[in-house]
Amino acid sequence: MATTMAASAENEWEVRPGGMLVQKRTPDSESASPFAAAPVPTIRVKVKYESSYYEIYLSSQSTFGELKKLLAERTGLHPEEQKILYKAIKKRAGPEFLDLSG
Repeated sequence: MATTMAASAENEWEVRPGGMLVQKRTPDSESASPFAAAPVPTIRVKVKYESSYYEIYLSSQSTFGELKKLLAERTGLHPEEQKILYKAIKKRAGPEFLDLSG
């Protein structure tokens, strides 16, 4: 019985290259970690172009440039010809992130 406990305890630990003794990780333990990255929320963007309205769903960590590419597919308007206004205050550029702009 003592050898079984020693063997199971041996399987739970590993030595890292720096010599640190740590508990072995399993693929399931990675996702259960409290420090695991939270899922990125999806946001809905309503766009009016001419007399049509479009709803586009994309990651909140997308850029305005990526939004313009998605709009180009729906409207046929080239991204460089598009002007995106948020709350009619400021024109938004391509490299800005949606989530940082509110």
